[in-house]
Amino acid sequence: MAYSTNIKQLLDCEAEAQAIINEAKQYRLAKLKQVKKDVAEEIATYKKSLVNKNSSASKAVNVEELNATAEKEIEESIKTIQKILKSEKADLVVKNVITGVINPVSEIHVNAQK
Repeated sequence: MAYSTNIKQLLDCEAEAQAIINEAKQYRLAKLKQVKKDVAEEIATYKKSLVNKNSSASKAVNVEELNATAEKEIEESIKTIQKILKSEKADLVVKNVITGVINPVSEIHVNAQK
């Protein structure tokens, strides 16, 4: 009988140890799942910050490029206008504009209703 009580006690201890091991495994799995979830959230946040940083940087570059292009176009337009004003045609154009302003000719437009 002493043997059977010892065996029963040993089996009870084994079952208790197995329960503790199972509980530890469950705890470990829960912690791993939580860590994976936290890491995934951190990665998503980091990716968003990188995307925002890159998009703001590219927008700044685009604005600078657009400003530079606009400046070049404006300078070219100014040079073209200055060339026209320096040419002989400028006097004729100015004369026609002044004549048209000072002596307007009142005519009925072709498409006007009578």
